[in-house]
Amino acid sequence: MFTLSIIPESGYAQIKGKTPEAKQKNAAKLKEKQKEEADENIEKIRKRHMKNQDRKTRKRMKRSAKKAKRNRMGKKEPFWKRIF
Repeated sequence: MFTLSIIPESGYAQIKGKTPEAKQKNAAKLKEKQKEEADENIEKIRKRHMKNQDRKTRKRMKRSAKKAKRNRMGKKEPFWKRIF
């Protein structure tokens, strides 16, 4: 009996898990972090692709990107971008 009274009861208690709100918040943070990493990776790949091209090709790509941007101005986004 004496040995049982010496052992703290808290040592045998179950560890409480995270609340659902905390789990959701943690999942949202993780998802946001993964999205940021993916965006950084895409940007790095795009820059590497541009660097691999010769000067004339880079200039042509830049001109066509500017032209595409001008053509897009004033138009609304496609429905799938608005939904998702």
